[in-house]
Amino acid sequence: VVTDLIAVGLKRGSDELLPSGITYGTLTMSNPTPATANGNDNKKFKGDRSPCFPSRVLHLRKIPNDVTEAEVISLGVPFGKVTNLLMLKGKSQAFLEMASEEAAVTMVNYYTPVTPHLRSQPVYIQYSNHRELKTDNLPNHAVSMLLLSKVYDLQRKWRLSKLQCCWNDNIQT
Repeated sequence: VVTDLIAVGLKRGSDELLPSGITYGTLTMSNPTPATANGNDNKKFKGDRSPCFPSRVLHLRKIPNDVTEAEVISLGVPFGKVTNLLMLKGKSQAFLEMASEEAAVTMVNYYTPVTPHLRSQPVYIQYSNHRELKTDNLPNHAVSMLLLSKVYDLQRKWRLSKLQCCWNDNIQT
């Protein structure tokens, strides 16, 4: 029996909520179908394993298979510097590492009540169990890092043009 189940910084789709056999109020869990019935001996329900504490690394679920790295990175850029990205397209998941824990907390707090969408599909964001991403030896890591630097160059140029515009407006008035 589990009471008062609270998930912090977590938003799940209806198909990922607790398995059948759950009643609400005082939660009880039962699984009427044995795990071997569908061949998933190692995939038994383990409850909500989301960490209760923030991490610089964010776990993104339900990302579309055809989404680009730039689209995933664009979710994090408004909240701070994205330092690393690991995409698991076969699993429709990604890990986004922010430069600071504060940026990750701000991002999760923003996207918890307002579910982000990529290509019209809702994406779910939560803190990862990982404290940092280690992707140096992966084949696409260099491409991801190049993409990150291009995104920040564009962002810097955009900010500079906005500053120039504001500066010029202030001088003329």
